[in-house]
Amino acid sequence: MAVSIVSNPNPYCFSLNPMIFEIESTLFSGASAPYTPDEDNLYCYVEIYQKVNGGDDVLLASKNIPYSKYTKTAKVDIHSVIDLAPTLPNLTPDLGNPDALFAGTASDSYMTVYIKYADSYGTPSTPDTLSTSGDYYVIYGYSKSQIPNIPFLAGGTELHAYIDKNGDTFAKPVTKSTPDWVYVLAMQSNPAVRFQLDVTVTYTDGTTEDFTIDTYTMDTDQSVHWFATGYTQLGLEALAASEIYSYQVKIREQGEVSAMATVNYILDAETPWERYVIYDNGLGGVETVCMKGKAMADMVAERSDIKKTWKDFDYEVAQMDNIAVRGHEELDLSSGWYDEVYIRHLSQLLLAKLWLFDSELGFTRQIILSNDIKNILQDDVVLHTLEIRIRDAWDDFAKNNFYHKWLA
Repeated sequence: MAVSIVSNPNPYCFSLNPMIFEIESTLFSGASAPYTPDEDNLYCYVEIYQKVNGGDDVLLASKNIPYSKYTKTAKVDIHSVIDLAPTLPNLTPDLGNPDALFAGTASDSYMTVYIKYADSYGTPSTPDTLSTSGDYYVIYGYSKSQIPNIPFLAGGTELHAYIDKNGDTFAKPVTKSTPDWVYVLAMQSNPAVRFQLDVTVTYTDGTTEDFTIDTYTMDTDQSVHWFATGYTQLGLEALAASEIYSYQVKIREQGEVSAMATVNYILDAETPWERYVIYDNGLGGVETVCMKGKAMADMVAERSDIKKTWKDFDYEVAQMDNIAVRGHEELDLSSGWYDEVYIRHLSQLLLAKLWLFDSELGFTRQIILSNDIKNILQDDVVLHTLEIRIRDAWDDFAKNNFYHKWLA
């Protein structure tokens, strides 16, 4: 074989990190660099494919990459052609599948890819017989390290980072009405895996009680799944013997002793003006934050002025007019007061895709930030707050259309 992969990405990658293959050719002569190519117009030809189980694989891109005459290798970064996005959980009841609100597959958040590669040369440059790499599993998100630190547990791993700067886990503060979800990467290929949610509640008197909430059967092929884990979603009000202080959710495959995901929640006081922002957590999942502070809403409009040719004076037909009139609503939200650990965690909102969730109407609307946030944390202060200004992710051209409950 005239060409081979000498360096490759981690088998499990985040889509926003570089995914660099280094491919070496033997079609060079010389005892030392710079080497001389043995063929004219010598390139490394690469095809990037998405693997489709039960269907035809999809060609994402093809490239001719020049070899370095000093290393006899070509480097190709394929991450830019991989189009992934956060997958929202299902929020619409399905009478034919009552489990659809409680568990599902995050199909937009992961992809299996591989490359085909060969030397290409001649006029025109034509590739030799293509070799095929192994599979690489890509999850939507980003890791600060080039090799993502994905901790593989029994059957999979959670796609969340409820950890502080020391690496210790912390309990996420939520209210009883806050919806939330846990995303997991299932590592095994199995046509019918049953997942189980084990919940341990801690009452205000310090005693605990264990529940198995439900089981869900889903296909797994190294895929990402989500599970509803909010207090109301789990039905804890009806199950609890007394007032709950905190609860822990473990997700595992039925029959497995170890959990693939463990998330801790601590119940926080509710306010009458709670609003729930869903955001992608940068690790292949989405999370929810309850913005408990009082909000302020604005209507922002923009327009351009024009001056028309004035023919006859008429009060009803003016010489000046507005064009390109558009507007949108903006909302100032405050997280309320939290400790430094959780506020640091919420800084992901400044980089994430965002949705505002209306729990009463049961739908989400995409939003974007309309300001940059500064001064989130302050020394010598115990509690901190995160304040953001959000706006609709589209422009309105009339205001009194169908009613939506922006401030609900």
